Amino acid sequence: MSLRVLMVGAGAVGATYGYHFARGGARVSYFVRPKYAGEVRSGLTLFRHGPFGRLSTPRVERFQPHAVLSTEAEVAERRFDQVWLTMSSTALRGPWLAPFLAATGDATIFTLQPGLNDYRFLAEQLPTGRLARGLITLIAYQGPLPGERLPPPGEGIAYVLPPGAPIPLSGPVGPVREAVETLYAGGCPAVEVEDVAPRGAVGSGLMPLIAALEISGWSFERFLGSSWAGTGCAGAREAVTIAAATLGVQVPGALSMLRPSLLRAGLWAAPALVPFNLEVYLGYHFDKVGDQTRSMLETFRAEGQRRGLPVASLSALQQALPAR
Repeated sequence: MSLRVLMVGAGAVGATYGYHFARGGARVSYFVRPKYAGEVRSGLTLFRHGPFGRLSTPRVERFQPHAVLSTEAEVAERRFDQVWLTMSSTALRGPWLAPFLAATGDATIFTLQPGLNDYRFLAEQLPTGRLARGLITLIAYQGPLPGERLPPPGEGIAYVLPPGAPIPLSGPVGPVREAVETLYAGGCPAVEVEDVAPRGAVGSGLMPLIAALEISGWSFERFLGSSWAGTGCAGAREAVTIAAATLGVQVPGALSMLRPSLLRAGLWAAPALVPFNLEVYLGYHFDKVGDQTRSMLETFRAEGQRRGLPVASLSALQQALPAR
């Protein structure tokens, strides 16, 4: 029997992974808010960018979900092998979660949320052996970006699968291997790892840099030309150190190399490597999930203070971020 997957959320991440699960032979359903159900039932349009630069036209792909559900009762009526949570860390914490989890039977729950305590939060609500975790390695967004032109029909989910960046998954061996094999068969590289936590700790450094970029008005030029680039790098080092201590993993030695000069070199090379305007994408995407950025910074700061670790740059970023 085909793998039965329920994607929670049909945004950019949920649509892209769901599409590749379906290509790999899985029967993919979605759980969305009632106001989005009709749109998702009509099918999803995706635009796959090539991996390097803007030299090729995105490929148009269509995807028809097996079913679209919007109530816990509808979920409870069906049986799923895997349930993938694709919303932000802040959206995860809501009154909807407990009744939803109760409706999923014995399905394995896959969490992709980047927050420091998201996995622990879910582990406290699920029996041992039902929780797996992964890291989002693709880039996906609701297209077109401002100023971007996509092929007809011109609107949908645009994404790129960066070369050499398979989605790492860890957790119960059987479900994780089945997910890896199905995604791989569907054209989305995936890999089973013993523990995603060390990679998640490294990824923690992204949020302080995003915060510094937001403070700079989402402008690379203003970001690199101000003191916020240095504060963002220092905040990234603080966040990774705190995450590593919390998760019980080693701090990467390469972290000491993170400096504004390295960011400048990376952003200089970005147009040749990224098939869309990276500056526009970062502002467009992370402005929408700004609550998650603020929540993660607060978690890092509070955990760092509790452990007696440096948090000065994280605190400075928190204070300077515009109120929402």
